[in-house]
This record gives sequence, C-alpha cells and structure tokens, in this order.
Amino acid sequence: MPTIEGWTHTEWREATEERSGVLRWYTQDVYWPDPSGALCPRHAAGCTSVPDVVSLNLFSRSLRPYPDEVMYRTALHEAIHALFDGVHSEEGLMCIREGCFTDGYAVAGGTWPIRPINHGAYTLYGHPNVEHGMTRDEVRALFAPVPASQR
Repeated sequence: MPTIEGWTHTEWREATEERSGVLRWYTQDVYWPDPSGALCPRHAAGCTSVPDVVSLNLFSRSLRPYPDEVMYRTALHEAIHALFDGVHSEEGLMCIREGCFTDGYAVAGGTWPIRPINHGAYTLYGHPNVEHGMTRDEVRALFAPVPASQR
C-alpha cells in the first residue's frame, strides 16, 4: 500500500512467516473471530486486535460488499492502529463518530477523510530520525536547512 510505505519510510513486501515485526492482514468474506480469538465488532469493516494483526471484512452485515474506497480507508485506519499505536480522534482518518464520514455510505458507516495533516503527521511520525519525546524544536532542527556558512 503506497500510502503506508510513504508514512513508514520503508518498502513493504509480502511475507509468509508470522513473527514479530510482520504486519499480518486477514481478509474475510463474512464477520469473523479475529486470530487472537476475540470477536471484532459486528458493525465494523475492520479491526486491529493485537499490535501486528489487522482484520478486514469484505461484506457488511447485510452481505453487501463494501466499496473499494471504504476498504482502502478502513485498511489505512487499521494500519495506523497497528503501526503507530494510533487512537481514535474527533476528525480525520482516525475519527469514528458519525459526523466524520464523508460519502454517506449507510451500511456500517462510511469513509474517513484523509486530510493533508494526516499525511504530514504520519509521515513525520514514521521518520527514522524522529524519536519519542522530542520537542517541536528538536524535530524542526532535523529538517532545517543547513546555513551555507556551516556546509
């Protein structure tokens, strides 16, 4: 998924092994118990049950297939949970309240907007030189142009 590669600053490839550091995706045709044994919410198009396991459901409770755009946004939403320990918020891609949905998809919700700030925040958060606990000024210094006199 190109967006995830951009946000994590790394190339992702398909792997067959199940080990730490491998993001596992499960796509189901009907509502599922997730691999950890817990049941994902029956109204959800996807869920993240443990840090590296994402489950996506292709069909709504009415057995209508979710549109591709809904599945794409759901996959991004769940990947943020898995990769960045992302939590639900009031707006943007992580929003789960009804007003966040933008396309009016009536069965089990809709899509979440991906705003420029979403792209910027996750691209920055995934940068290998940005460490937990850094201040805004410390992060800004990482990307400030080097003055000609110091080159």
